[in-house]
Amino acid sequence: MVEHVKDGFVAADAGADAIKLLNRGGLSSMLKSFILIYICFYFAGIMEQIGAIEVLLGKLLKSVKTRFTLILATSISVVILVAIGGSSSLALLLTGEMYNEKYKEMGLSTLNLSRTMEDFGTGMAGFIPWSGSGVYYPSVLGVSIGAYLPYCFMSYAVWVIAYVYAATGICIKPYEGEEEEA
Repeated sequence: MVEHVKDGFVAADAGADAIKLLNRGGLSSMLKSFILIYICFYFAGIMEQIGAIEVLLGKLLKSVKTRFTLILATSISVVILVAIGGSSSLALLLTGEMYNEKYKEMGLSTLNLSRTMEDFGTGMAGFIPWSGSGVYYPSVLGVSIGAYLPYCFMSYAVWVIAYVYAATGICIKPYEGEEEEA
């Protein structure tokens, strides 16, 4: 390893598997993923503009009465938006916009919203076949989503932990007013 740092990396010394991974087509091999991500953003933008997302998720937001149901509704919204839009980034933006005021209204810091969105949005994206991550991961790993799904135990563990936090109040930060927004 020190030799590679000092003298540079030589692909011929990397081994057959590493060479196969490194010689996969560069940026042009990712074109399929880029196009898919752009299409997902366009689709989700149209859904937002025509009000379809508000119709789909508005009733869910109105049904929130407790801390647990707020975090449950947030997680469901993120998963639905990742599935509809095919992009965790877009799902996080839309969910954050939708739930920001509700968290403050219920006396919870928006840091809880951020954590919940990341727990469910980022962890879920690789399981949706039409998302950017759902296209990229299998192409890099060379296996189907179903083949790597059992090894994503940290994604499942984070979901369970998020619901335990919501039910018990452990690690749930209260809203502290205007200084939080700065």
